[in-house]
Amino acid sequence: MFKNLDYEWARFVMRHRCSTNFFYHLLSVILFWIGPVLFFVTNNWYFWILFFISGLVGGIGHIVGTDPGIDKREATSSPTAALMATYMVFRVIVGKYPNDIEQAIAFFKSSDRPSPIQDR
Repeated sequence: MFKNLDYEWARFVMRHRCSTNFFYHLLSVILFWIGPVLFFVTNNWYFWILFFISGLVGGIGHIVGTDPGIDKREATSSPTAALMATYMVFRVIVGKYPNDIEQAIAFFKSSDRPSPIQDR
């Protein structure tokens, strides 16, 4: 799940630089975590819907935003994507995400791996 973490995080950051995309991912993270919690608190099975649509909401962020296309498997069933989106929201809240963007750009400039998008 976490092999090549530096590369995967840099790739994730490069694909998540649009503020519109971030809004949808914030909503997606909230749905992802709150759905199961509400289920266990209320024992209402309908709250699982929030959990299962969270990937779809994050995918919509890529469609509405200007970031590049989505990997359907990653958006709908990847635990790594869910954890990285959660980590991204945390990094934005504490003000460290702009530094992550700079580091991701530097990573791809010094790496032989192709960047998922060209630097804007």
